[in-house]
Amino acid sequence: MGNSPPNAILGPAIACSFILFGNAMTQSSTTVPALLVDFPRPSCSCPALASAARHLGRQWRICRAADRFVFRPINTLSVAGYVCASWIARRRRDGELLAGGTGGTRWVVYALAAACHVVGMVHAAVNMRWLEERILELEDGVDAVLAEWYVRRWGVGNLLRVFMPLLAGSMALRARLRDC
Repeated sequence: MGNSPPNAILGPAIACSFILFGNAMTQSSTTVPALLVDFPRPSCSCPALASAARHLGRQWRICRAADRFVFRPINTLSVAGYVCASWIARRRRDGELLAGGTGGTRWVVYALAAACHVVGMVHAAVNMRWLEERILELEDGVDAVLAEWYVRRWGVGNLLRVFMPLLAGSMALRARLRDC
């Protein structure tokens, strides 16, 4: 088993990474386009645009609640799992070095996996929150002309939240499988 952490810690962290990947991918590839079906053109300054923008703001409130329910706790569990796995692997590595072994660098991979999740969390808090707030303001009739742009921009920004869990889970899974 080398300097690998227990499966009970690493397994759920890897699973959470792929759950987050699937959730973010669904949001970008399905939810965003579904919200914009039959959305009026921004050049149309008709009452239909204002009504559609308000409806989009109401729909977004539900999407955001589901997003907060899934992303935050699972991201936190992933970070905790990878940090713990990294710590265990590092301690086992140090023990192997003291015993005259070669040690290993698996702990670095798990630390990088945790960092990937932290990057995704910071990105969501810093770069995505203002877009979410603008989309929620659509419910009050604010910036109806920019409604479609806000949602499409959010979908593009969400791609980092697609990539980071995929990278984290893939790195950790590969490192774990190499220990088998």
